[in-house]
Parts: sequence; C-alpha cells; structure tokens
Amino acid sequence: MSVLRDGAKFGVDAVSGILEDGYLDLVLKGLTILAAFVVWCAVLEQVRFYRHGSSQFPGPIAVIPFVNSLLEMVNDPEEFWKRQHAYDEEGISWNALLGRLSLIATDGDLVRKILSSNGPDSFFMEIHPNAKQIFSSGNIALLWGDVHKALRRSFLPLFSRKAMNTYLPIQEATSRETIKEWMETVQGEEVDIRHLIRPLTLKVSQRLLVGNYLEDPKKFGKERFEHSKALFLSSIRWLSIRVSVRVRRA
Repeated sequence: MSVLRDGAKFGVDAVSGILEDGYLDLVLKGLTILAAFVVWCAVLEQVRFYRHGSSQFPGPIAVIPFVNSLLEMVNDPEEFWKRQHAYDEEGISWNALLGRLSLIATDGDLVRKILSSNGPDSFFMEIHPNAKQIFSSGNIALLWGDVHKALRRSFLPLFSRKAMNTYLPIQEATSRETIKEWMETVQGEEVDIRHLIRPLTLKVSQRLLVGNYLEDPKKFGKERFEHSKALFLSSIRWLSIRVSVRVRRA
C-alpha cells in the first residue's frame, strides 16, 4: 500500500509541476494551432474544389475533407459510378478522391476530343498512383506529345483488316470455349460474371500472343495477377484505380 501511495503522490507532484511550469498551456496552444491549421487546409481544399469543380461542372455539392469521396466509392463502387454518371449523362461532371480533383467525361465525342488533346499543359490520363511501376514509364498511356503519337502510329499495322482477320477467329474460338465451360459449371444458375471476365481476357491475350506454347496457362496467369496485385496495393492510394481524366495546368 505504501508503494501505491508513493506512486500516486509522485504522479500528483508531476502533474502539479507541469501545471506550474506552464507545459500544459504550451501543449494546449500547440493543439489549438494544429487544429486551426487542419481546418484552414480543409477550407482551402473546398475552395479549390469549388473554383475548379462545382462552380463549373455538375457533381457533388461538397465532399468530405481530405478523403473526399473515397469512402463512398469503397463502400459501394457500383452505386458511386452510377450516381457520378447521372450528374451529367452527356458531358463532364466532377468529383475528388484523396485531394485530387477529377473530371469525368461521359460523352463519347468529348472523350475522343480529350484523348486527342495530348500534352503536358492540356489533359493527362490518371490511371493509378503506381502506374509507372506497373506499366513502366515508357508505356503509351503515360506518354504525351510527339513520342506518344509516333508510338501510336507504330501500332496501326496491328489493327489493320488483315491483322484483325487473324485475331478474330482466335478470340471467338477462345471465348466460345470458355463460355461453354462456364455454362457447364453453373448448370443454369444465375451468377455474377465480373470475376470471370479477367481470366477470360487473360486467356484470350495469352492465346493471341504466344499461342499454345505456355506449359501451364493458368499458373502463368495466376502468377502475373499476384505480381500486378502487389504493385497495385503497394500504394496507400491503391483504391483509386478507376481511370479519370485530370486537368493539368501550366
């Protein structure tokens, strides 16, 4: 009991010393300044979103400071994108994720115009925070200007009528084969095919690129998927995977 009494007395004396020396006042002032700074940053963020977003384009009235619409997108991504599309079904709407103001185009002609305006001072494709690590910095999606145009022109022979006549039969045969396997597995039951589409796309791509030379296509596809998944998840902002178009100002 004496030990407890001594310990309590020591604690009281320590707190009294802090109060007497003004340390508590200093801590409270520091916390007040920090809180004011956080509020000021949140206000500046909302003003920026208003000037470049809600004052010019339809979209949410306001977003949560700092995280913005991230929580909404994570909780129900399908409903989030449906609502985003409904803001302006044939134009541009705005939203923000983790401090990034994004413009979402829903009109086909407008999307084509945006993608053709390729340069550092116009529009740039925002794919993923780790895009350079995942696709490499030389990927066509991350380039702009003359380099981008030259690389795009070099791909044109791959999409000629002659080339497509080679691809299409392989794509169709692989797709029919896979869909037949699905039908045999589900046996008439209704299923969500979203998780099946990626393996189908991978199977078609592998068949087109390397034919039947892979010893174990499923193992290869699984390993590549785990590798890509690790790169995606290595960023704290991995949830903003959706492709958005962001305006970059000079």
